[in-house]
Amino acid sequence: MKFWPNSEMKTFFGDKTPVDIGKCQVRLGDHRIEVIYEYDPGEEEVYEGEEIGEGHFELKARIGNGKGNLHRFSNGKILDGWWLEDGDEGMWRITLIE
Repeated sequence: MKFWPNSEMKTFFGDKTPVDIGKCQVRLGDHRIEVIYEYDPGEEEVYEGEEIGEGHFELKARIGNGKGNLHRFSNGKILDGWWLEDGDEGMWRITLIE
């Protein structure tokens, strides 16, 4: 799996409120993806999932009821998608950085 430990995540809530999550880690390969980030100091969230078509991933939170998707062009450095967690809904963008 390819690893991008210094990736950056921005998320937008359904009410268009932007939140800069900041750093995240992404592992991608073998038709799987894993996204790890801190949403509160010391509180880590992990979303992981399967590739359902070239560059299209469905993800679920490792803990809790979160789910979402991410899309990327072949060998692109940007992942865009949608998420739903605990009644909140929004979009997210991840820039892959090694």
